[in-house]
Amino acid sequence: MGTTLFQTPRPLGLPTETVYGLAAPVNREDILREVFRLKERPFFDPLIVHVSSVAMACDYTHPWPPVARDLAQHFWPGPLTLVLPKKDNIPDLITAGNPTVAMRMPDHPLALRTIEEWGTPLAAPSANKFSCTSPTHPDHVREIFGDSVTVLDGGPCPVGIESTIVRPLPDRLEILRPGAIGTREMVEVVGDIPMETVASGMPGQFPKHYAPGYPLVTALRSLGTGELDSLRENLGIEGFERRHIEGEAVLAARHLYGLLRKPVTTESYGVFLRVCPRANGLSLWEAIFDRLKRASVFFLD
Repeated sequence: MGTTLFQTPRPLGLPTETVYGLAAPVNREDILREVFRLKERPFFDPLIVHVSSVAMACDYTHPWPPVARDLAQHFWPGPLTLVLPKKDNIPDLITAGNPTVAMRMPDHPLALRTIEEWGTPLAAPSANKFSCTSPTHPDHVREIFGDSVTVLDGGPCPVGIESTIVRPLPDRLEILRPGAIGTREMVEVVGDIPMETVASGMPGQFPKHYAPGYPLVTALRSLGTGELDSLRENLGIEGFERRHIEGEAVLAARHLYGLLRKPVTTESYGVFLRVCPRANGLSLWEAIFDRLKRASVFFLD
C-alpha cells in the first residue's frame, strides 16, 4: 500500500471513528505542505499525528508521564489525543515549532491498516477547509476536494466529532479540547490527579470553527416569534429553516456534522437549531455544545 497511495504528493482522505482526516506521512514534507495548502490552514495551527500502536508512538515521543501510559492503555485505540514531548523525527512543520506533538491511535480498522502498511505515522487533520464543518462521510471529502485527494471509503464515522485532546503532566492533566471522551471517563482511569481546562492553540480551538455555509443560531430552549424576528433582522436574512437535535448524545454526535453540512433550501435563510439533550451522556453533550458554540453566530442556553 505504501508504494502506491503516496506515489504522488497527494494527501489521503483517511477514515477514522471520529471524522475523516486529510493524511500525509510524517516524513513527506511535500505532502504535508499540500495538506496545509488544500485546507487553507495556517502553519501556526499544529496537526494531530495518527499511529497504529503505542510502540510506534514511543518511537516518535519521549518521555511519557505515567498518566499518559495509563490513558493510552485504557483509551487507545480511541478518540483520545495525547500531547507529548516529540523526538527529532517529528518535523517542526507538523507541530508549528512546538516541542510537543499531538498523537492518537484511531479506532478504525482501515486507518490502522493504512498506517501499519505505510510503516510510519500519518499526520491527519480533519479533511475540511480551515474552520469549516468536519466531514464524517467519504462523500463529504469528495465534495470538498474532488480529485485532489485520494479517498479511502470507510463508510460513515461512528463517533462523529473530534477526539478529546489532553496534555498529561507529572502532576496534572490539562484538557486542551473537549471531545468524545470526557473528564468523568478519564477520572475512572487516572483517579484524583488534578484536571484543568486550559486555552490552547490545539486544532478546533479557535473562537469560530466548524462553521457551516449559512448563519446558524443554536438554542437549548424554545424561542418566541419575537425573538426569532429580532435575530433574523440582526443577521439580515429573510427567515430560518428549523432543525432539531434530540435524544441520546451518541446519536446526536454521530449525526451532528451531517446535519450542519446539509445546505439551506432557501439561499437567503439561516438555520435555527433547537437542541434537546437528554440527561445521560453529559460529557459528550459538553463536546457537542463546544462545537455548536464555535459554529453558531448565536448560541442561546
